[in-house]
This record gives sequence, C-alpha cells and structure tokens, in this order.
Amino acid sequence: MIRLDRAYWIHIIIFVVALVTHLSIDYTLADWDDYNYFFGAISILKDHTYLIDGIPAQFPMGYPLLIVPFIYLFGTGVQSAVYPCAILGALSAVILYEFTRYLLDKRAALFASLFLIFSCHWQMSSIVMSDVPALFFMLLSIFATVKYIRTEKPFFIYLFYLTMGFACLIRYTSAIVFVVLGLYIVLSNKTHLLRQKEIWLGTPLFFVVLFPQMVYNNIYFGNPFTTGYHGQPLFSLEYFFTSGEHRPAFQIIPYINCCVTGFGTPIFPFFLYGAWDWIKQRKREEFSLILPWIVVPLVIFSFYFWLFYRYIILMLPALLILSGHGFSMMCDASIIKRKRIRRILIVSLVVILLIPTAIFRFDRI
Repeated sequence: MIRLDRAYWIHIIIFVVALVTHLSIDYTLADWDDYNYFFGAISILKDHTYLIDGIPAQFPMGYPLLIVPFIYLFGTGVQSAVYPCAILGALSAVILYEFTRYLLDKRAALFASLFLIFSCHWQMSSIVMSDVPALFFMLLSIFATVKYIRTEKPFFIYLFYLTMGFACLIRYTSAIVFVVLGLYIVLSNKTHLLRQKEIWLGTPLFFVVLFPQMVYNNIYFGNPFTTGYHGQPLFSLEYFFTSGEHRPAFQIIPYINCCVTGFGTPIFPFFLYGAWDWIKQRKREEFSLILPWIVVPLVIFSFYFWLFYRYIILMLPALLILSGHGFSMMCDASIIKRKRIRRILIVSLVVILLIPTAIFRFDRI
C-alpha cells in the first residue's frame, strides 16, 4: 500500500504554501471584471440565469460557475469569489511540479513550482480574475497531451478534451492551446497519432462542456460562436483588420521584455542555461513542446488591441520548466564539490532571488 505521507507529501506542502500565500485576508471588488464574475455567480445561484443587472453577460460563464459553490457555502461576501482563484492557483503549482518532474527531475520541478508561487501568478491568484483558473485547466490539458503522446493511453486524450472544454468555458482565448499542441505534434513527428480513433472520439467531450455557453450565446447574441464582447464573432478576422486609431499595434517588444524579466521574477539566466543545455543534448521532443508554448501566445497576443501581461500568462509555465532544467543543471555543474555547502548556497540563492519578488507581491495584496 502506498503511504500518503511518503508519496504525496511534497505535493501537499506545495499546495499549502501556495494557498496560504495566495489567499487574500480581505478583498473588495476592484474593477469591471470582478463585478461581472461575482454578480454573475449570484445571478446563477439565485435566479438560475446568467445576467448582470438584467443584461446578458459579457464574459463566459465558466468562472462564475466556479464561484457558485463557495457563495452557497460561505455566503454572498466578496471573499467567496476569491476562493476558487486561490485554490486553483495553488493546484496549478502542484500540477507544474508534477509536470516538470515527469519531464525532467524533482529538483527542476521544485524550482519551477516555487517560482510560480512567487511570480505574478501570486497577484492574479489573490484577486477575482479568470486568468488563473483558465491557466490551471490549460496546464492540465497540456500535461494530459504529453502523457498521451508518451503512453498512448486513451484516458489522457479524454482528459485533454474535458480540461480544454473547461479552459475555454472560462476564457475563450484558451483555444490557442490547440495551436500549441498541434505544432508540438507536427514538430515532434507524432502526426501518426492523429489516426488513432480516440483522438476523434474525444472531441464531443469538448463540445459537451462548452454546450451551455454555446446555447447561451445563441439565445442572447444570435450565434453560438458570438461572444458578449460588443457582439464580436469569436473567430472573425475582421477584429484584426480595422483601420485608423482602432487598428491594433504590434506589441511583441513589450511582451518579449516581460519574458526576459521572467514576469517580474529573475529566472532568465536559468532559462538561457536550460535552453543551451537542451540544444547541446538535442532535446528535439522537449523543444517541440516548449517552443510553440512560448511563441504562439507571444505572437497572437502581440496583435491584440490591449497590452496586458496577463494575456500571455500561459507562457509562464513553459519558461519555468526550462528555467527549472537550467537551475538543476547549474546545481550539478557547480564547481563546489562538497554537497552540503553546495546545497546551502543553492537554497540561499533561491531565497535571495525570491525576496524582492515576495516583498513586491506582499505590498500589492
């Protein structure tokens, strides 16, 4: 029998540390997004419909649905809306640990999860925003795909479709994961898997999860693929071909700067070292995953109307996985031969790197 304290103690510690860090002691609705998600959840629970002040909701119903059980259990206080974000933010750190451990090793995994907890992910997990819940399901869907490609067990492809359905139910833009994984399959020469029947048998699961939102969009906006964002079609290229002052600027440079600064966390030296080591070892399959995972969100959102770094938060786990590998390799390549001294120095380095970020985040919460 597997003992829980031995098999999962590190997962439990990561979850508890992340949850304690992320969970706000007090919270006040700060902007339009908060208002919509919170009162959308109240509308679903009390009126059994998804309306904001009697008007069809602009945002998809995924995050309000996550808030509903907490309002039912803890009441209509604003704090109830923060719980799902904090919990899924903590679970994201656990998933990232397990994902990185599966791809690399425990040391890289611990580095990646620790730096996720104390990154900008911290701030977003402590407020009412859809980015963190969507990231949790996107990260789980990517992990499921990698597991399927390596094991070819149908369970993982079905899990992929379910989690992607929930990710898109929370944020429509989560659909870019399909592009990321499509490129991963092509670049890693795994296209033969597309002939497996479970790949196509699993697609109804995705639409089953999205079906309530599609019905809602059809009733209130006249088309299942039209959103509440000023009536813009979900997949319309017209959105990107406006003229004059409404034309979106190409904003890739600020986003690249965001990546170089590690979303406010000093991981870039480890990222470079990890990338160099993979190039040296010719890690084609790993690069086939990480490269599209970084490039696709970077390019797509560079054409977007608004510049918000949270739009490209999907890239952060990819940066951390490669940075975790670089960190692990640096530990092995250390010129200090005495293991005890080396471990003390490594722990001290991590603490020193995290202190400025932690001080900044505490100041913002």
